[in-house]
Amino acid sequence: FRERAQLRQKDRALKESLSEMGVDFSRPRCLVIAGAGGAECAAVEYLERRGWQTVAVTERNDQCSLRFDDRGFAPLEWARLFGCFDACVTERMHGAIFSLLNNTPFVAIEMTNVAGNGLTKMQSLLQRFDVEDVLLQNDERDPVTVQQAFERAFDTSWDWDRINGQIEEASDQQIEFLQGASSGAAGGWAKQQMRKVSA
Repeated sequence: FRERAQLRQKDRALKESLSEMGVDFSRPRCLVIAGAGGAECAAVEYLERRGWQTVAVTERNDQCSLRFDDRGFAPLEWARLFGCFDACVTERMHGAIFSLLNNTPFVAIEMTNVAGNGLTKMQSLLQRFDVEDVLLQNDERDPVTVQQAFERAFDTSWDWDRINGQIEEASDQQIEFLQGASSGAAGGWAKQQMRKVSA
């Protein structure tokens, strides 16, 4: 994702493939990674009434205009799907992560009820990027609450420069961690080999 320019050619091919599968690039499109529960149904109904095409992937959702939940996408192809859509509705943390990576506005649906003051994975992710206001609870059916979540997600501008900066920082931290872990593991392996030789 750091080499976005290199992905543009592949993205064109992916869009052509999606178009052949029925994705309509002449109108707003929303990727849906959510089953057909309370908030999910309300979200799809809200979008469909406003002329959006809803496309289900990963999770089966019969309310969506198109369903690709039974189609296997290669991992990097799946990760780039988010850049081919104007928005995403997701009950999966990975859907939120790849929406952020592709700079695609999204509404997150919280599927877990946490006792006490703890945060779920989804809540923690949204808090880290300061976008908690796009969260809906999974049992939310109130049309006004659903509409407000979509207005916050789609009608306000996302600070993608700030978010991309945070993504770069997180990526650097992860690379440093992995380099430290791999050099530590290599050092441990070398010590084991020295013990075997000396024994």
